[in-house]
Amino acid sequence: MIDTKIFDAKILIVDDQQANIDVITGLLDVKGFTNYTSTTDSRNVKKLFKKIKPDLIILDLNMPEPNGFQVLLQLKSLIPPETFLPILILTADISPESKQLALSGGASDFLTKPFDLIEVDLRIKNLLRELRLHQQLEYKNQILEERVNERTLELQMTNIELTSAKNKAEDMSRLKSIFLANMSHELRTPLISVLGFAELLQIELIDPQQLELVNLILQGGNRLKLTINSILEWTRLESENLSLNFTPANLLEELNKNIPLFLQMAKPKQLTITPNFCDIDLTVIIDVGLFDKLLFQLLHNAIKFTEKGGITITLDQNKKDEVDWAVIRITDTGIGIPKENLERIFTEFRQSSEGFNRSHEGSGLGLSIAKKMIELINGKIEIESEVNKGSTFSIWLPALVDKDALSLKINKKRKHIAATC
Repeated sequence: MIDTKIFDAKILIVDDQQANIDVITGLLDVKGFTNYTSTTDSRNVKKLFKKIKPDLIILDLNMPEPNGFQVLLQLKSLIPPETFLPILILTADISPESKQLALSGGASDFLTKPFDLIEVDLRIKNLLRELRLHQQLEYKNQILEERVNERTLELQMTNIELTSAKNKAEDMSRLKSIFLANMSHELRTPLISVLGFAELLQIELIDPQQLELVNLILQGGNRLKLTINSILEWTRLESENLSLNFTPANLLEELNKNIPLFLQMAKPKQLTITPNFCDIDLTVIIDVGLFDKLLFQLLHNAIKFTEKGGITITLDQNKKDEVDWAVIRITDTGIGIPKENLERIFTEFRQSSEGFNRSHEGSGLGLSIAKKMIELINGKIEIESEVNKGSTFSIWLPALVDKDALSLKINKKRKHIAATC
């Protein structure tokens, strides 16, 4: 099917023989082309080109200067780069060298005289169809480029907004940490005095009613002290300047070392602490001080939410994902956690029970602190829980099973800490 728009094409005919021009224009008239211009003087080509801006040029080669080859050279300087302008050569020069020179000089097609008018008609239409396709492609590319530019601008604006929001969030987080740390220090200093004087009154007073009031002061003060210490610990863990000291540690020894503290923590509620270590010998690379604080947070949490029964602590070895793991499980017989609340319990300032009617006191920082500590010593934490039956928190730490691996991992860990601190 012929594209009717090609008949509106502007055609420039250049031939020094008027008879040849008459034959070509006669063909164009018959085929429906009316928008054409011709010249027998090749010196007018540049002027006509700028005036009519042709869609197709029909050019002879054997002309007085400038000849067809020189005209091609002139046109090359006039046609914008990457712009397709079809040029059909109609000439009596049948030499292969002339054909090659013309095609390499910018000609699109080549016919020699005497030529068949049907073939000339077909060549003209094919070149104009090709021009039409080039124009459509150029238009679509232009639309696509505009859309890409618009989208790029949108993405740049979005990135600017996201970067700004990220910077603001980071600034707010830093300010929050600084505020909490400063407030915690400001609260803890007078609190120490309050607790100190309350303890002295507890020793000196003998009146039961007065002692009861002093005990309430101590109870509330110790609760506030625990909250302040949790906030300080959390802000310390959030600090970018946190320095850790990784060393190999025997988990059995570390757990046994902390058992007396666990028993003391459970004594006020008459809960049992049952260690189940099976004399297993497992070595891990940890920051021992951070590990001890981690155990305190998890045991304090277990005791806090357990009213009767007790807590069992187990130590096992497990191979998972081609890694040897040391697994510490802390299992309580407490209130348990509903499944829908499991995801939020490790979020700072969140608890399973929230609001003014929450069932237990606390800042909601304990488990988030524990999770952060575990991640800092390259471990992970898992939880299983059932309402009214209790919960099990599992600490997974990479275990070292031979001396060579132990030495290698210690050196790597020390290099890593030196590079990041």
